[in-house]
Amino acid sequence: AEDTRLGRRVAAKVFALTMDANGARPPFSPEEWRRRFIQEARMLASFDHPHIVPVVALDALQDGRPAIFMQAMSGSLRREIGTDVFDPDKQADLPEGVRPRSATPARTRQVLLEVLSALMAVHGKGIVHRDVKPRNLLLANGPGSRVKLVDFGMAKAPAETPAAEPFW
Repeated sequence: AEDTRLGRRVAAKVFALTMDANGARPPFSPEEWRRRFIQEARMLASFDHPHIVPVVALDALQDGRPAIFMQAMSGSLRREIGTDVFDPDKQADLPEGVRPRSATPARTRQVLLEVLSALMAVHGKGIVHRDVKPRNLLLANGPGSRVKLVDFGMAKAPAETPAAEPFW
């Protein structure tokens, strides 16, 4: 997205309830998902850490859906290392760009130290992320760059807040 007021790119995460690939409905009510979405924004905004993606704003779209605006990132670790497929026959069927790729020992060490640094900050506040995976590790400036943890939608806070009232 484009922040026209500041003239910069931002990432927008918009509240939308969808069915999963099997057509199953979400396990919570729409109100509970909305509460969790707003809690995610507040949780992320509580951090000022070099390896946690910063929240720029929490606002509502014209249709009333809440949206979290974050620093724009240029990629994810998943794009850097490819899809997690171990069967060689299945790997051969994948397009070249998404086949699993190895990282150098130096890059692996960098990623691990940065992710662990972020998780130390998260756990220091009593929060458990519960969804750490390459797709939720964004890259600040493309492959080989600094890693930032994102997507606190499934995170467990020490004291879950009651249902959030609309803030707009």
